[in-house]
Amino acid sequence: MAMHKDFHIGDKVSFLNEDGNGEIISFPTKGKALVLTEVGLEIEYPVKYLVHLSDFEEYDLSHTEENRFIKAKLQDAKPKKSKKTAPKLRVMETDLHIYNLVDDHRHLSNGDMLRIQLNHFKNKMNEARKKGMDKLIIIHGVGEGVLRSEIRHALRNYEFIEFLDADYSKYGSGATEVRFFREK
Repeated sequence: MAMHKDFHIGDKVSFLNEDGNGEIISFPTKGKALVLTEVGLEIEYPVKYLVHLSDFEEYDLSHTEENRFIKAKLQDAKPKKSKKTAPKLRVMETDLHIYNLVDDHRHLSNGDMLRIQLNHFKNKMNEARKKGMDKLIIIHGVGEGVLRSEIRHALRNYEFIEFLDADYSKYGSGATEVRFFREK
């Protein structure tokens, strides 16, 4: 059985920095665990920000009908072959979780973290536009919704875009999809 110093595959864990629980399904890289969340998403998460759920309460990923339904849908989803191939969309993805942006955020205030995340978001918007991307997926997480709200407020000031919730089956409710339109 694959394992990390403090965790094993199959361990039930909770995220230290945001809401949610899950089960460790692998260790893809050093210091990171792939966690299957209670809503059926697979998220790569730094091990140092995971806590054993058994330290708090036991959690069963299949305890609700909704979770069993989502898990079954994800397993049943098979790529469909089509005769005509649509032009491939150019998609860029950026994860604004603070642990992906700085080495150590424990010394930062909430305001500092938000500024860093919003600055990274603006840089990625500019980069996506310069590279001619069709879409930018902004992973902001669920949390209290402050970052999501600030991002959506900022997006209202951009021209030639539209934005909406990203694909729920892939990102849950923790991401926003931005679609770019060519200037005429």
